[in-house]
Amino acid sequence: MKTKQLIIIVFFIFITIDLWANNITNPIIQISAGYNYTLALKADDTLWAWGKNNFGQLGDGTTTNKSIPVRVNINDVKFINSAHEHSLVLKKDSTVWAWGRNFYGQLGDRTNSDKSTPVQVIGIDNVKLVSAASSHSLALKEDGTVWAWGRNNYGQLGDGTTSDKTTPVQVTGIDNVKLISAVGLYNLALKEDGTVWAWGNNVYGQLGDGTTSDKKNPVQVNIIKSIRSISAGSYNSLALEEDGTVWAWGNNDHGQLGDGTTSDKKIPFQVNVIDNVKSISVGTYNSFALKDDGTVWAWGYNDYGQLGDGTTQTKKMPTRVKELNHVMSIFIGLTHSFVLKEEGSLWGWGYNRFDCIDYNYQSTIKTPVLITSPVLVSIIKSHPDLKKWFVSNIIEIEIVESIIPYGFYFRVDDNEDTKVSITNSTYESLSKTTISEGIATTHGTHYLHFTLSDSDYWPTETFHFQYNHFNQQLIVESETHPDQNQFYPLPDISLNIKNLEPGIIIRYIVDQNLETIPNSSSLSIKT
Repeated sequence: MKTKQLIIIVFFIFITIDLWANNITNPIIQISAGYNYTLALKADDTLWAWGKNNFGQLGDGTTTNKSIPVRVNINDVKFINSAHEHSLVLKKDSTVWAWGRNFYGQLGDRTNSDKSTPVQVIGIDNVKLVSAASSHSLALKEDGTVWAWGRNNYGQLGDGTTSDKTTPVQVTGIDNVKLISAVGLYNLALKEDGTVWAWGNNVYGQLGDGTTSDKKNPVQVNIIKSIRSISAGSYNSLALEEDGTVWAWGNNDHGQLGDGTTSDKKIPFQVNVIDNVKSISVGTYNSFALKDDGTVWAWGYNDYGQLGDGTTQTKKMPTRVKELNHVMSIFIGLTHSFVLKEEGSLWGWGYNRFDCIDYNYQSTIKTPVLITSPVLVSIIKSHPDLKKWFVSNIIEIEIVESIIPYGFYFRVDDNEDTKVSITNSTYESLSKTTISEGIATTHGTHYLHFTLSDSDYWPTETFHFQYNHFNQQLIVESETHPDQNQFYPLPDISLNIKNLEPGIIIRYIVDQNLETIPNSSSLSIKT
């Protein structure tokens, strides 16, 4: 067996930076999954969106679908919520902003025209929570009153009428509210006393009052009390009691109520097979629960793998979402979902149409996958305070060796792969490349692949660089020959990473875990 190579990678940064090797930071603090699109709020208060954009629901000023996250032009965001085709944001100053589809006035700006950038909802302030439904919107004010605007054909605005409203109106007959939830054509509200109230469409008994008649004003949901959380779906509802038990009612065509049947329920019943729950959420014809032990459970409709159990079969009883442990929070959308784990990683599954989960996967993701879209998840082994870093728009990467290898391949990826074979005679002049924001405009990310070869031109070591100007990071990965027995000695290699704009710092990622470095190649870092 031939001697394995020893490769030493040394990083020279022209500006000294503090490297916190064990610090792991995930910038995402909130996710909201709409209909084939996604919003993500980062710890630095920036908002990003990707997926379907036919009504401007991504908020980037266009109606072009995006498979890679784009920045929404809004700052100081406190809370985000999206539904079918419009999005709501609560800012830190307690004002509400909206964008996307506006056919029924659901953006609350006194018009019916769609908006591809955020507009302020007129006539409402001191808001502490918002909820976007299919074609209307809800807001909970600090004083415990609820306000609504948009479509009202089933009385979902709760003002006693069925006329649409393009600016907020107060929901009558309810106060002292602490939580609201709306996704479809009806609404739920949780009062301070632990009772649940509902209004709007009631065709399947989703209002929980024992009838199937619509309600233009709030009515109390029967039986349940001491409730701490609520979730309204398209046509079915969930409530979480203080003792960790789950209650369900409404439509049950796909077993989304979790009682093993497909019979609708007009009043709540306890889902007996699951307990010790700390969070609940309803999607489209399915339901989810996060338990105290960090596991996630799901039941109902599953044609696109929405339940995350590795199948596309409907489940009428709770089943565990595969391979998820230590989950901190769940973000359930209409057809796709996300979770944040305790260590900060982001995972997603379900219907991935328009790349609304991650552009690296096919349209149906049946088990949770680690999200790797550049803006979304980053293991940043650097300074823990993200605000202390600045990005260079132009950086230079150079491979330097004392002995030129027999073959050297250099590949740069922008839109499509291109390969350039560099011979010995041209190696010196082409071993260096400069990447900048200007040549990485399509996806906001630039990829470089350096492959070292032996005399037979078999690749022995490949370095992958990924520079992303959105989240200001440089990722370096290494892989070796697929045949573990085919290694050839190479000279020590230095990778020089330079900043071409003096005074600006590059933030970068290096994996120092030898178990993940192929064949235990040694890695040394100098800053």
